[in-house]
Amino acid sequence: MIRSNRMTRYLILVFFFSLLYFPISDAAFAYIGPGAGFAVLSSFFMIFIAFFLAAVNLISWPLRYVWKQIRGKNAYKTAKVKKVVVLGLDGLDWELTDKFIKQGKLPSFKKLEQEGRFAPLQTTFPSISPVAWSSFQTGVNPAKHNIFDFLSPDWKSYLPVLSSTLIGNVKKNLNIAGFQIPLGKPVLRLLRKSVPFWNILGDKGIFTNIIRVPITFPPEKGSGLLLGAMCIPDIRGTQGSFTFYTSQKEQKNYTGGTRLVFENNNGKYTSHIPGPSESG
Repeated sequence: MIRSNRMTRYLILVFFFSLLYFPISDAAFAYIGPGAGFAVLSSFFMIFIAFFLAAVNLISWPLRYVWKQIRGKNAYKTAKVKKVVVLGLDGLDWELTDKFIKQGKLPSFKKLEQEGRFAPLQTTFPSISPVAWSSFQTGVNPAKHNIFDFLSPDWKSYLPVLSSTLIGNVKKNLNIAGFQIPLGKPVLRLLRKSVPFWNILGDKGIFTNIIRVPITFPPEKGSGLLLGAMCIPDIRGTQGSFTFYTSQKEQKNYTGGTRLVFENNNGKYTSHIPGPSESG
């Protein structure tokens, strides 16, 4: 899983790259507000935590490596194969794929068909990506894994909310000079139920790499590495929205997203980056 030890390494890399970048910049402009002191203090605290977790991770790595090797050897004693790769293509049409294979347009798929079995599979009801991928992970129907669509209604307000992840606010905040300092972590919980197969493998000592499988945020604890994909909320709490920057002031055809215009100020283009509200 991508947990604190991996995030620690990312924070350290960002910190050192920032030290290399800022000294060579031509100019920098900033506004120092009354809350800058709190920002500097929290930034220093985060850097301190990053270095502390990195040290703990470095010291404990040999023990964790030895333990993983011992568990892995016991798990593979009776295994018929040493490695299995599962490749999933979202929304792949079997009839079109079969047609293109026969036309010779998909030679790699043709080789896979000759070496194994190629046949259509049944899907979930409804046949929507988050529902089908949740069943793929857990081996159960939607009534058991609790994912029925991309969105679900909030029964208090009847507004649409993410169906796979619960995102809540911090329960307590410290108000100082009009600024809110969170005391604790926000609520963040995966709403998909049942156990994915890679957690079962991890309990048996089998290491897994799960790369870009939908409905995996936030990642559950387990033995392996996980990189989530579809249905991960962005920093604004939306699901898969994007920002489109353009120098054209007149609106052109585009689909969804947020459209922002670059302003030309004496040969320098300026714009802004939208983010979460202060209350969020």
